[in-house]
Amino acid sequence: MSTNSVEAVHRQFRKLTKTKGGFANENSLLKLLYAGILKASERWTHPIQNWDLTLSL
Repeated sequence: MSTNSVEAVHRQFRKLTKTKGGFANENSLLKLLYAGILKASERWTHPIQNWDLTLSL
């Protein structure tokens, strides 16, 4: 796992938790982070647009 991918996960966690005041317990936080990672991982599997063009340069 590269530094960029670790930073991307960290960014997703910050985005999910920054607007929350607090959590009732540890499980509620873990559920939120798990659901957020599932949603974010859908976007990470999409192909990069114009990748062939970028490689040919």
